[in-house]
Amino acid sequence: MSLYIPYEEMKSTIRQAMLKAGVPEDKAEICAEIHTASSADGVESHGLNRVPRFIDYLERGLVDPLAEPEIISSRGAVERIDGHLGIGITNALFAADRAMELDLAGTMMSCGKCTHEISEPRDGSCGGCTQIFITYDPNLFGDYEEVLKKTEARVAAVNAAHPSDPSRPVQWPGEGTAKRRAKSKERGVTANEKVWEEVCRLAAR
Repeated sequence: MSLYIPYEEMKSTIRQAMLKAGVPEDKAEICAEIHTASSADGVESHGLNRVPRFIDYLERGLVDPLAEPEIISSRGAVERIDGHLGIGITNALFAADRAMELDLAGTMMSCGKCTHEISEPRDGSCGGCTQIFITYDPNLFGDYEEVLKKTEARVAAVNAAHPSDPSRPVQWPGEGTAKRRAKSKERGVTANEKVWEEVCRLAAR
């Protein structure tokens, strides 16, 4: 059975569960916001539903809430970062901020683990996985106004495309996500009743 939980209530409950599990306050706030936003966007696997398993991993010592990512080598614009089995969300944000995603290619590029190695029972699901973060400045080859004009024209072209199903207009990537989040904030975030009860229990310990 599904429930609709107010956005801020879900965020506050997840945050409290994180704090009770030993996550530092700043990281608990970030994780609570991202897990809640993921559920609000309809990505439930990385939202509320992930919280009980994540806390189980914390309690089993599979994730170190105090660990900080470390740049272990650097060549030009490419860096290798060791997350030290810390919190995936905050490690990913660190890597993204450092401005640097695939399976075998990512493994070779980072000298990390490939797919068959990241779900060993001892490590938890996806423990110690490898990711590649690549970012670039969209204004590198043009000024802001020019890039914005081209982007808006491309979005307009996508929205004007003829859909195969007239009842489902063509949307640009992320357009549906933004609408789902707005709807979730208005009516409440969809939550599995049993998962919500478990997270509330974890928050109340």
